[in-house]
Amino acid sequence: MRYPWYLRVDLSKKQFDDNPLGVLWRYTINLRTGDVSEATIDDLGTELPRIDDLLVGHTYNYSYAAVQPTNEEIKGAVKYNLKKTNVRSSTWRSKRRASLCGEAEPYF
Repeated sequence: MRYPWYLRVDLSKKQFDDNPLGVLWRYTINLRTGDVSEATIDDLGTELPRIDDLLVGHTYNYSYAAVQPTNEEIKGAVKYNLKKTNVRSSTWRSKRRASLCGEAEPYF
């Protein structure tokens, strides 16, 4: 997930600005040279879910994210096929308004 900024303070109002929506990026690290490359995967506002610690570091083909159209709601889920196409392979959206208090972020 990448954000243009996060937890930025507006000093004139003495409060935090609304956080921007995160978008999915891929970072690749060449372990031999130390070079890092980055690429946007999608510009859809999303948030990554929590995954089981036992799955961290394993090879994967798919990534799942919560669709976040605004800072105040999660309204669906999206599946990315990262191995073959690097694009959305399916999206599910809730038809009702869901606040962060009403429907929780998915976890895997």
